[in-house]
Amino acid sequence: MSSFLSLTDGPIAQLIDMGGPVMVVLLALAVFGLVTFVYLMLLGTCYAPRLSGRLKQTVMNWQSNPDSVRPAEVRSQAGRWGRMNPLLHLVTNTIEALQNRQDDRQIREAVLREMDRGGQIFFVHNRIQDIEQVHKHLRALIPEAAFSV
Repeated sequence: MSSFLSLTDGPIAQLIDMGGPVMVVLLALAVFGLVTFVYLMLLGTCYAPRLSGRLKQTVMNWQSNPDSVRPAEVRSQAGRWGRMNPLLHLVTNTIEALQNRQDDRQIREAVLREMDRGGQIFFVHNRIQDIEQVHKHLRALIPEAAFSV
């Protein structure tokens, strides 16, 4: 029974005997890789974006009454784990941009930057009912660009 528990006769000892110092390095790298994999899986699970109930309610409130939502309040009400959620920042920054109308400035800058490079711009709008209104708005916003709907 003592030979069964002996470290000098086990499979790892046999690998080290066959491969020498190179095998020790390879085994150390394998252990390090396994530890890194487990760590990253746990980290990814803890910091994965989550649409919490509170965040979902904020988006629904904003859709029904855009002026009622204050992004600064949403950020301050979020707990420690909530502040680490990337979706919180995405939602609050989007609401803030739309409330401050920074959206138009950013669209204009991005379009002009792409035009300077000689590239094409595709603007995606998901509501067919008011696509002509968006088309007119973009024409007024960027008169130097050619548009096609």
